[in-house]
Amino acid sequence: MSSIAGFISMPGGPEWIIIFVVILIIFGPKSLPKIGHAIGRGIREFKDASDGITKAIEEEASAQDREKESGSGDKTSTMHAEHSSEYSETTPEASAPHRD
Repeated sequence: MSSIAGFISMPGGPEWIIIFVVILIIFGPKSLPKIGHAIGRGIREFKDASDGITKAIEEEASAQDREKESGSGDKTSTMHAEHSSEYSETTPEASAPHRD
């Protein structure tokens, strides 16, 4: 199977000329600018989408790195604060009315 892949390669100069002539015959000279514009737009949209995905992945990775660097201390203090507030609200002293 790898021997077949070895024979397939990108077309050179003469092959591109033949491909262009065949496309010109099939579609005609008036529709070639429309086809070129549509192909260019498709390539641009694909590139924008792949850049957006790459950027989102990089942002998520950097957010996870920042969370790892500062997350251990912040999570612990937040957990303690949440538990202490829950405890103070559920104790009988906190819910009992104040008597003088």
